[in-house]
Amino acid sequence: ISGMFDHRTRKGLMDEWRALAVDLNIPHRGELSMVEYLSRANQRLAWQSQSLPTDNLCVENAIVLERFQRFPLMIDPSGQATKFVAEKYKALKIQQTSFLDTAFMKTLASAIRFGTPLLVHDVENLDPVLNPVLNRELQKTGGRTLIRLGNEDIDYSPKFVIILVTRNPAAAFPPDLCSRVTMVNFTVTPASLESQALAQILLAEHPDVEQRRTDVLRLQGEQNVKVRELEESLLDELSKVEGNILDDDTVIQALERLKGEAAAVSKDIDKTEEVMRDVRAVTDVYQPLAHACSTTYFAMEQLADVHFLYQFTIHFFLKVLGRVLDGDGKTEETKTAAKSTSTGERLGAVTDAFFAAVAKRVSRGLLWEDKLTFALRLVQIRLSQGGAAQVPTDQEFDALLSNSTAAKLANPAQTMVNSPLLACGVALTEPQLRAIATVALMPSCTGLAHNAAEGDAAAAWASFLASPSAENEVPLYWIGTAEGGPGGVRAAFLGLLVVKALRPDRLVAAMEAYVTTVLGPQFPWRGQQELSAVVEEDSEAAVPLLLCSAPGHDASGQVDALAAVVNRKVASVAMGSSEGYDLADSMISTNAKSGGWVLLRNIHLCPDWLNTLEKRIHGLTAHPQFRLFLSADIHPKLPTALLRTSDMIITDTPTGVKASMQHFLATIPTARMEKAPGQRRRLYLLLAWLHAVVMERLRYAPIGWSKRYEFAETDAACTLSVSAGTPQSPPKLAT
Repeated sequence: ISGMFDHRTRKGLMDEWRALAVDLNIPHRGELSMVEYLSRANQRLAWQSQSLPTDNLCVENAIVLERFQRFPLMIDPSGQATKFVAEKYKALKIQQTSFLDTAFMKTLASAIRFGTPLLVHDVENLDPVLNPVLNRELQKTGGRTLIRLGNEDIDYSPKFVIILVTRNPAAAFPPDLCSRVTMVNFTVTPASLESQALAQILLAEHPDVEQRRTDVLRLQGEQNVKVRELEESLLDELSKVEGNILDDDTVIQALERLKGEAAAVSKDIDKTEEVMRDVRAVTDVYQPLAHACSTTYFAMEQLADVHFLYQFTIHFFLKVLGRVLDGDGKTEETKTAAKSTSTGERLGAVTDAFFAAVAKRVSRGLLWEDKLTFALRLVQIRLSQGGAAQVPTDQEFDALLSNSTAAKLANPAQTMVNSPLLACGVALTEPQLRAIATVALMPSCTGLAHNAAEGDAAAAWASFLASPSAENEVPLYWIGTAEGGPGGVRAAFLGLLVVKALRPDRLVAAMEAYVTTVLGPQFPWRGQQELSAVVEEDSEAAVPLLLCSAPGHDASGQVDALAAVVNRKVASVAMGSSEGYDLADSMISTNAKSGGWVLLRNIHLCPDWLNTLEKRIHGLTAHPQFRLFLSADIHPKLPTALLRTSDMIITDTPTGVKASMQHFLATIPTARMEKAPGQRRRLYLLLAWLHAVVMERLRYAPIGWSKRYEFAETDAACTLSVSAGTPQSPPKLAT
């Protein structure tokens, strides 16, 4: 039953069951391991040799696959389980197919008749033809066991095994299907991902150490198996004794032989431990980075709780890590990491490059209001590598993210009675006083409530409260040496709490400054990157580029503009009708062979067909120059499988007037910009400024505007079209 749950739920169930056993006084072994009890050491070693990861979740799932009564249905986002099953049944000549395979019925019938294991991919929507197979609707006629498949009865081999698998972790299966299969959830665990990341890091940095580590782990597994076999042999010999054990020379000789073998194995184990200590001396250096990689991926995965668009796969994440480690030289981050020489310098450079690459790749697929949130999460992960002293406590994060504790204070003024803040001459509102009193009650901020200032603290508070850039003038004299003093990363976060309490209008700017303090001024947390750079540096033939925008915005124009610049032809089709499906299939097939570009516009109009498109892309063998662009509105019916497969780009308006003007001017072709008369360029500058101001004010509605008016990139394109009709030379003034 637990096969359908992830590792957290399984651990919670085990803890709950053990607690119930204690409460009900049921005798049990609290240290009992289900893995040890339900499997043998030689089985687990064989599974590892068949590409099964070594974490507990995967081993538990392998036990389920070994003992199932109903045919299994695996949830396998990473593809590791599929690889394991293929290796496990390789000797039995396992066949693989899917419902999109034209020969599916023939393959299924052959597997049932001859008892061949069958692996069926992409079973999000189950074909009804499998119902008799899953139900095991067998009938015996004249000594033959038959099953009805479609319109014919075929022989059923007792050796037949069918395993269903889906790559979509969000797939919803009906209860009637779940009752007929054994669900097996192979989602990635933190321990498994940390092990994968460490192996990838060591393979890139110290391939010899990684090879030694792999060999040692294999030897340890073999030695554990040998020890278990010796124990079983000893018990077997003792069970054969009849009468006095000392009178049986055969048993005595067998015991002596087993004792000698056990001593040899013990020596081998000691030697292995010595080698493992040397290996750990190297791996421990990179363990914090591997742990940060694991934590970062699960932070990315949790973004799906923020917005349905944010879907990331383990393959995407490991590719980002791999490019950083390889130092491919295409990005500034990898160039810096590649130049580092010493181990410490190299580790720091790789860590910085990793966080920068993740921010750049992920943030370009986030909405504007979520980019800073993700950047703060990266800051938290980055600081955790330097020790707990730099990481904000849970209480401090709660104070930053909520106001629940502020309302519980009965007399906030009494808390701050000795603070120079009350003597600064600026009257505080009741919410401000409550908020700052709540901050002052935290152990790290007790200095706020005491007059321990050096110089004119009251004037500093007055300047802070009146400053248009308050985030740069936070009084930090009250921060003690235990917190690192007024300077540094720790003080920057405590300053955030003060800004939130007294100047919440500057909180966003203060958060941006905090990200800059921790991760550097060049950290690309905004993720803003031109489509041309994405196509050149990050895109792959097998991964479609999905351009999402708010309703009313058309992101496909960027693809047309880029194709014109690089002189590439784009085969495009507007989706939404059945004719478009056939045309899109034809374009993808043709250009995948020739290396052309294909643009499917408005795919949100055909959500049902997109599942078929995703499955086709997954099995597509394409020319290296082939690119598939998809444009869509942000729509909740976009399938999760396609979002996970695609490289997401949300074409949101750049933040800031300067960035918006640069983006606007970059969309104007050089030939058009240089066209006479020269006064036209001034007009373009005015249009860029007007568009940037309008779009920037929309972010702060109802403060910037009374409501969110529908100004978009299309309005900017319209103004450029109108400006193209202006006179070629300025008119002469009448005299």
